[in-house]
Amino acid sequence: MQPVNLNTNIMRTNTNKYKANIKQYLLDCINYDETEHCHDKGKLYYCSKRFIKEWVNPYEYRRQGGNVTLLLEGWLSGLGIGIDFEYGGIIKAAKMLHETDYISDEKMEIIQRDWFKHLAQHLNRIFEENQKDWFVKNYK
Repeated sequence: MQPVNLNTNIMRTNTNKYKANIKQYLLDCINYDETEHCHDKGKLYYCSKRFIKEWVNPYEYRRQGGNVTLLLEGWLSGLGIGIDFEYGGIIKAAKMLHETDYISDEKMEIIQRDWFKHLAQHLNRIFEENQKDWFVKNYK
């Protein structure tokens, strides 16, 4: 009997492969009725506008010091899009994103603790790639 060969390497989060994986994950999570037949750019545009409409107001903007990533983190933690939010779902998603079969307990704790912040950082980057200065152009 041959031993099972498990992939136990965790991909660095700044690699192009990981960025492509998380972009696809986030696009798949943007599942509003209004975006059902949209292409990726349309989904991202709609999602960014919806985030600003639902979450950003002068009080919250000042409270977060104008930090868009913190604003996105708060919105995502309120499940603004259909991301995984329970421990088991987060770890399953992380394994898929990292293309690995095993994540150490220590890494799992870090992933779970920083999940919304991590997704917010990448979503902000993806919004910026989709529309330069997206927040400034859409928040008036």
